[in-house]
Amino acid sequence: PPGIYAEYGYTFYDVGNYQQAVQYFEKEAALWPESRYFMNKMIVNAKAQGKRATENTSTSKQAIGEEK
Repeated sequence: PPGIYAEYGYTFYDVGNYQQAVQYFEKEAALWPESRYFMNKMIVNAKAQGKRATENTSTSKQAIGEEK
């Protein structure tokens, strides 16, 4: 049914698994074109959150001397 992949994707988004969330948002957009506008917004947000999470992890490791 419409929205099932969006809901599943949001579950991944909510727990911080942004890469998996993007995959399900893309499936929703492909199967239900009327959701494409909203799914594209969610994809952009998920990618931005994933990038921030990666940067924060890298910065944290540098701060404690694990990574250079």
